[in-house]
Amino acid sequence: MITQVGDFTGKYELHTGIYDSAKLQAYIDKYEPLYLTELFGATLYASFVADLDQQTQIPQSPNFLFFYNPFSEDVNIYRLLISNGIPEMLLGFIYFEYVKDTMNTMTPFGNTIARSELSRLSSTLNTLMYNRYNEAIKTFTAIRDYIFLHWNDFPLGQILAIQLEQNNINYYSGQRNIFVVNGWVQVATIDMQGTGYQAGDEYFVGNTGFKIEVTQVGGAGELLDYDILHGGYGYNVGTIYQLGSGTGTGAQLLVQQVGNSQGVMTGSPKIQIYAETIGEVVSGNLVQGGTGGYVDATDVPVFGGSGSGLLLDISTDPNTGTVIGVQIGSSGGFGYQPNDIVNINLGNNDAQYGVAVVKEGLITGQNLNPLNKALTTGFVYGDRIRVSGNGNTPDAVYEVVQVGVGDMTLYNGKEKLMAYWI
Repeated sequence: MITQVGDFTGKYELHTGIYDSAKLQAYIDKYEPLYLTELFGATLYASFVADLDQQTQIPQSPNFLFFYNPFSEDVNIYRLLISNGIPEMLLGFIYFEYVKDTMNTMTPFGNTIARSELSRLSSTLNTLMYNRYNEAIKTFTAIRDYIFLHWNDFPLGQILAIQLEQNNINYYSGQRNIFVVNGWVQVATIDMQGTGYQAGDEYFVGNTGFKIEVTQVGGAGELLDYDILHGGYGYNVGTIYQLGSGTGTGAQLLVQQVGNSQGVMTGSPKIQIYAETIGEVVSGNLVQGGTGGYVDATDVPVFGGSGSGLLLDISTDPNTGTVIGVQIGSSGGFGYQPNDIVNINLGNNDAQYGVAVVKEGLITGQNLNPLNKALTTGFVYGDRIRVSGNGNTPDAVYEVVQVGVGDMTLYNGKEKLMAYWI
C-alpha cells in the first residue's frame, strides 16, 4: 500500500492510538484501491499496482511515476493544472472518509453524534475534512485532465531492468554508453562439420560474440550438434561463419534466424558498470628466494612485470634471510599477465615471484540509475542492449527483462466533483 498509518501527521494529523491505528488501517485498505481505481479505471489501476516497487511502493515506470509525484502545467492563458501527487491525494481522501465516519458513533440506541461541553462542531465551511477532500479532488482532476490532454503522448517500453546475457573480458568500471542490439543468432545450421572437435569445447563464431558449446561429435571429431551459449550481435541471415580457433578445424555455421530489438534510443543513455580489475593477480608462486637480506613483512612492493601495484606478504628463513613463503597482500595490483616474473623489493631485491592467474575484467554488476529512462522507448521483454569494453573483445550484452508500462489509452477513470466549492 502507498499510504501508511504513520503518514497521517502534520496537515493530515489523526489520532493513531493502539485502537485507532487498526481502524485507520482498515480505511486505508478500503479506500486507497477504491480511489485509485476511480482515478485510472480498473485495467490501468491493475497495471499501476503491478508497477509498484515491492520495497518502496513507488512506481517504476516513468508514466506512472509522473502522476505519483507533484506536477503543474499551463494549459492555456486561463487554465493551470496543479497536482500534489498521488500520495497526498490519497491522504486527503482517506482523511475525509475516516473523519466523516468517526463523527458518528453506533450505539445500542442507534447512530449518535458526540457532543462536547467545551467546544462546538465546525460548520461545513470550516470543517477540515471537506477542505482535505476538495484539495484531493483538485489533484484527482488535474491528473485526469492531463491524461485527456496527452492521450497519445505517453511513451512506453523504457528500460527498467536488465540481465547480463553475454559477459566478456576486458571491461572497465564506470559509466558506459549503451546501444541497441540487433542480429543475435537464434538458429544456425551446420554448413560444414570439420574435424577434430570435442564435446564440451566452446567456440566463438564470427567476431561479435556468437558463442557455442559442442555437444555431439563424430568419429573423426566432426561437429554434429551444439548449444548456443550467447547469440552475439550484428549477424545476418544467410551468412556463413567460421568457428573460432580451438582443437577442431573447418566447421562452419549458416545463420538461419536472428533476433532484433524493438526498442529505440535517443541521446546517449548510460549505465554504471562494475567490473574486475584487469590484470589483478589472483595467484602465483615463489620462483626463487633471493640471496638474502629479507625479513618477514607484509604488503611488500614489487617491481617488474607488465603491471603495477602488487603487494606481497613474505615469510623468510631467519638464518639465510631468503624468502621461503609468499602470499598476496592487501592489493593484487593491476595490468599483470600470467607468467609475469616480478622482483620482491626488499633484501637484495632478487627474490622473485611468478604470476599464475590474473583477473580478466569480467563484469561483476551494473546499476541503471545513471540511465535517463526517457531516452529509451519501445523496448519489450527479451530485447537486448550492449556496452562496449576496451575494444579487444566483443561487447557485453544484456537482455531487457522489465520495461516501462502505463498505456494511458486504456484510461477509464471517472469524474469526481468537489464536495463544497471553497
